[in-house]
Amino acid sequence: MDEVLSDTDLIPEVNQYDFTDPFVTGQNRINGSLVFGYRFSQTVTSNFEYTLTKVTPKSSAFPPRTNHEIRFNFKIAIQSR
Repeated sequence: MDEVLSDTDLIPEVNQYDFTDPFVTGQNRINGSLVFGYRFSQTVTSNFEYTLTKVTPKSSAFPPRTNHEIRFNFKIAIQSR
């Protein structure tokens, strides 16, 4: 018990962490999109879309994030004559 209480280095070295000014604003952003489409007939079409968004804030107060969106469309055009 005396050894634990006599240890004066309870706070780790603060310089080992990499902090930035929380008032730094801005971000790095990467956007990408890919679309595949196919027409089966005059009335039936389909699309596949993949979108990537990667945001890296310049401040360490916010975590980086990556969004993946996948969309699939299937259209049937019905016409009355």
